[in-house]
Amino acid sequence: TPTMDLRALFSRQHSIDEDFISLEEVLNRLTENKVLKTLLSGLAMCYGVRPDEVSFANHSRMCQGLYQSVARVKNGGAAFVKAFETQFRKYNIEIRCRSQITELTDISGKKVGRFVLNTGEEVRAENCILTIHPAGILKMLPEKYVSRAFVNRISSFESSTGFFSVFALLESADDEPDFETSIFSIFPHHDVNRLLDPDNRGETALVIMKSIEQSGGKTCRTINAFEPSFIEHVEQWKESRTGRRPQGYKDYKKNKVDNIVRRILTAFPQYKGKLKVIDSASVLTFRDYLNNPDGSAYGIKQKMNQFNLLGKLPLHNLYAAGQSALLPGIIGAMMSSFLVGRSILDEKSYNKFLLKNLDR
Repeated sequence: TPTMDLRALFSRQHSIDEDFISLEEVLNRLTENKVLKTLLSGLAMCYGVRPDEVSFANHSRMCQGLYQSVARVKNGGAAFVKAFETQFRKYNIEIRCRSQITELTDISGKKVGRFVLNTGEEVRAENCILTIHPAGILKMLPEKYVSRAFVNRISSFESSTGFFSVFALLESADDEPDFETSIFSIFPHHDVNRLLDPDNRGETALVIMKSIEQSGGKTCRTINAFEPSFIEHVEQWKESRTGRRPQGYKDYKKNKVDNIVRRILTAFPQYKGKLKVIDSASVLTFRDYLNNPDGSAYGIKQKMNQFNLLGKLPLHNLYAAGQSALLPGIIGAMMSSFLVGRSILDEKSYNKFLLKNLDR
């Protein structure tokens, strides 16, 4: 089984045969049962690439842990934020919001000397790790240091799926005492390729997540639902920004919310009259809040035979990491950080750090 082993990062990484065969081809060889193939490829929703585009190796790398176990982190995303803040204080790390690099200057020996921010401030750094979208990296690099091949490579990257999301509360669950955290997926048909295709304008997949949360001293039963969506679906409103959308966009959101609520109530008719929609978000919402040019959930598509943007860039003290570098989403971002860290630090220091933490 293709896996990602942190201990193996010390050695040179080699492609395997499964990197050059698609998930769809493997499933077609395995069975003719459409339901089984849909079941085995359904976790493509967790990285946003079609089964006929993703390699069987990357599908396995992404899904191995999901098949073995699915768990929640206590206190959710806030726990991660708190953990990072605690560690950052130990190392005197400064966090800045609404700051971005607008210019690279004092370039010598293909290394950047100064980084100019949108605030006008200039910062010096030995290295800079960029976890932004590859299109943002390309925009930042001076033209004289970028080859046509590099431009074409980044321009060829496609967006993984995004989501239209609905966030709701179950106001009364007296008739469901066994309400618990769970994930419920609805597939309207067997064609996962079509469900993850931007051209799909028919019925979509829908994932419904139930959760019990604590807020303000109260126990809340939440129901969050999301369906695949792409920047192409909101093309006519792409120049607008959150809080300043035209009426047509608001009508689009209302129709989407109403349809998703209808599908939730079809799956759980006992919730009729008890479901309170708190908010909703389109790919444009995610684009604006996350500074992500396409609003995708998992960065660029990780397709077969694609040469991704990872590690050292044309200016040699710039490095690319994040969910668009190695593998999609959180897993990809974490793995890319280890690889880039290994590129910057000396082998002894890095091995000591990694082995110490793996042995915990």
